[in-house]
Amino acid sequence: MSSDSRVLALDLDGTLIDARRRQTALACQLCKTMSDWDLDPIRFWSQKRIGRTTEAALIGCGLSDSIAREIASAWISLVETSHWLQLDDWLPGAQSSLKRARKQGLFLRVVTARQHADALHVQLSTLRLTDLVDHVVVVAPATASTSKVAHITDSIAFIGDSESDAIAAQSAGVNFLAVTSGVRSGAFLRAHGATHVYRTVQSAIRSVIR
Repeated sequence: MSSDSRVLALDLDGTLIDARRRQTALACQLCKTMSDWDLDPIRFWSQKRIGRTTEAALIGCGLSDSIAREIASAWISLVETSHWLQLDDWLPGAQSSLKRARKQGLFLRVVTARQHADALHVQLSTLRLTDLVDHVVVVAPATASTSKVAHITDSIAFIGDSESDAIAAQSAGVNFLAVTSGVRSGAFLRAHGATHVYRTVQSAIRSVIR
């Protein structure tokens, strides 16, 4: 990266790639196998969109606290395994937007929270995402809101879909561009301090390169 490059930092899940199918399909399977419960995937995702954890979302769908806790623990251990990661795909317009941003001379850095960096890099290779971005940084999910800060302080903006992304941007003193294509709704993101909210990463990037 040259000294005069402008850095644009981006989250991954829910920002560039669609993780909804993976997260809901796994939750549905675990509910069936562990409690013989037919989970409504739409209701489950709606619970997540209003800010609830996986455990709280399951409780909101009608499971008991103890069963929800067990299922959520299993969900966390499995959600980033290769079988489930295969369900992820690009969000509409994300690839073309990254190409456009690079043509405008932006240095693109993906800063994402994942448990298993090795599995992530396999996924990125499969999706050919590394062909479209300049740098990928992986941080631990448990400390995402603080660990992302050091990797976005030199950026002109940080695009993400969660409250932890908003906190990281605020701590770094960086403009946060929220997208509602991921795990949190626009109303939830605004309630957590996001003032620039977009439906897609395409719209967010367009606002940067105008």
